[in-house]
Amino acid sequence: MKKRIAVVVTLVILIYSIPSYAGTIPRTGRNWDFFNVTAVFNRHWGFIFNPGIRYEFYRSNAQEKKAYMYELFTGPAYFTRIKKFKIIVPLMYYYMGFPNSIKNTYNVKIRHWEEALKD
Repeated sequence: MKKRIAVVVTLVILIYSIPSYAGTIPRTGRNWDFFNVTAVFNRHWGFIFNPGIRYEFYRSNAQEKKAYMYELFTGPAYFTRIKKFKIIVPLMYYYMGFPNSIKNTYNVKIRHWEEALKD
């Protein structure tokens, strides 16, 4: 019985994992990678450093972006235990960076509030 269930589950996974190319749906392949380091100073305090990268390796309708976003989660963390549960309370700083080789071309015009009322 267990063998039949395993075969059916495997077949369902295989059938649903095969992409359907019947339509012209744009497809992308992306990978999000994270690395986590936790430095524990004592029983209750530590520091978390968690950098990440988002990488696009395939795009069906255009050139892929390659590395398109960098992330960094970092900050102190408080550790405690209540009965059998371990509780971690982090205070995280989140940085998000977008690698961009094009200079900012936005033209921002700041108008005085009296000029805005005239319009």
